[in-house]
Amino acid sequence: MNKRDKGQLGEKRAVIFLKEKGYEILARNFRSKNGEIDVIAQIDKQVIFIEVKSWDSLPVESLGYAIGAEKQRRILATSKYFVHKNPCFQDFSMRFDVIFVHEHFTRLEHIENAFNGV
Repeated sequence: MNKRDKGQLGEKRAVIFLKEKGYEILARNFRSKNGEIDVIAQIDKQVIFIEVKSWDSLPVESLGYAIGAEKQRRILATSKYFVHKNPCFQDFSMRFDVIFVHEHFTRLEHIENAFNGV
């Protein structure tokens, strides 16, 4: 399986997981000139911008490697663009999560508030 297929399967598994937890999926693979956000979801009055990582070899402790400062900056800029394009979410709080999908898509780790949107 190539990297792209693995990523798409990981995102699909993450979306199923989020729906089971009561999240409403607002968008997948949302793009702006600054980057892409894998999944955008809503729960209550909160919009969650989620990066999905499908890895077999690196532990969750490698979060800094997975979502470095530049990646965070691109996600933040794209999240602002999403809210600009969807003003109905302007009064919602924002959260930035990471979901790690491990080995053969059988185990997920959902890290809420993985980084600040400041």
